Amino acid sequence: MKKEKQFEIKFAYLKAGLHQFSYRIDEKFFVDLNSADIIDSMLNVDVELMKEDNLLVLEFDIDGSVTVCCDRCSDNMELAIDCNNRLIVKFGENLLEETDEIIMIPAKENSIDIASYIFEYIHLQLPQRKVHEVAACNADAIKRLNGLNGKVNGEATVDPRWEVLKNLKLDS
Repeated sequence: MKKEKQFEIKFAYLKAGLHQFSYRIDEKFFVDLNSADIIDSMLNVDVELMKEDNLLVLEFDIDGSVTVCCDRCSDNMELAIDCNNRLIVKFGENLLEETDEIIMIPAKENSIDIASYIFEYIHLQLPQRKVHEVAACNADAIKRLNGLNGKVNGEATVDPRWEVLKNLKLDS
């Protein structure tokens, strides 16, 4: 992943307390991070950082939409994204405490790049199967797919060579 300075928070120079950051995520963000899934986006990311002596708590609020490719017809489709995530950053060398929500960074670090976390949180909102409603899919593509599946007028056709196998009775 390309290191993007725009998403680097230099927490060492911040006073203890609450700090807010806002980002606008567009197509360039996903191109820079080599994402094949997301074609375009219009997302707002608001990050609240609570700095304490021995840890940071980052609250991510992501909302907007992304454009992806429909898995059925290959046309572009828009998906709404609205999520809230928390990331707790502890300082130290003990990696045993790391989870999805808690990470450890060396005490000597003075900044954190949040681009990869934003990227991950957005991708976790995408469904495994990205498809339009059937009526919204490209009719020409659906017709071609049905032809490839051996369907004629919505009914599956059976190769006559296999028709004989339906009549076989197996001894149990």
